[in-house]
Amino acid sequence: FATQLEAINKTIGGSKNEKYMKPINEYASLFLIQEIEMFFKKFNNKSIGENIATLRNELAHVDRKKELMNILTIGDYVKIGNYLKTIVTSYLLSDLGINNIIIEKYQAQTIQE
Repeated sequence: FATQLEAINKTIGGSKNEKYMKPINEYASLFLIQEIEMFFKKFNNKSIGENIATLRNELAHVDRKKELMNILTIGDYVKIGNYLKTIVTSYLLSDLGINNIIIEKYQAQTIQE
């Protein structure tokens, strides 16, 4: 889902250095952002954007050193995937004109599952 965040960033006019955080800040509720921050704090003190970039690069490039991949469980991958999928879906819902209150309810419900 990191690649979709990059595409969303380009669509909304974000710069290359904000390719993950601009879409997150635009389409994730404060609650969802806090959930993602707490998730990554279990592993390091890097920013959300840095962690997503690291994870994306570790998955995409077999020759890269595996910082996060060596410590994340399958459950962790599912959880971060769900967070990012929720943001991508929220962008699509927003693009369709769905009210932010409804989108935030969707996010809260989705990440509780």
